[in-house]
Amino acid sequence: MEPRSFSKAIKIPVWKEAMVKEMAALKANNTWITSDLPPGMTGARVSSFPLEQQLKLRSTDGSPLSDPTPYRCLIGHLIYLIVTHPDISYAVNNLSQFMKSPHTTHINAANRVLLYRKKSIGKGLFLFDSSSLHITGFSGSDWERCPTSRRSTSEYYTLLGSSPFS
Repeated sequence: MEPRSFSKAIKIPVWKEAMVKEMAALKANNTWITSDLPPGMTGARVSSFPLEQQLKLRSTDGSPLSDPTPYRCLIGHLIYLIVTHPDISYAVNNLSQFMKSPHTTHINAANRVLLYRKKSIGKGLFLFDSSSLHITGFSGSDWERCPTSRRSTSEYYTLLGSSPFS
């Protein structure tokens, strides 16, 4: 039986060894870099939604950022976070379209995603180990939703028993 928490897993030698190897690999490949919240964000109010509702970002909104590196770094971190927090996937997908030439409105929207995550710390997908093998799927789409590319957007949600996966 697999442990259901870190405190239980760390007491089992095989699991502890696997965690140590994983952390070493993340550090060796520079894929695990922690970063501080942007200045002024630690005491900021949290957000109930990742993006403002009905917000349609465009590539020309706001003024260009003098250094796009922090924006690109932030979006990279958020893309990694999507794996266990699919609730931000639409927002991050939308924001990642502006990595070539980000503007002030894009970084403000990305910071809002951070404020949303700040509110929902400790929340994520819970995968059950005793689910049935019944697959259920839901999907939706929005015709020409993206104002930049005029393409449709779609989303999906898939369950294996009672556990979500993609």
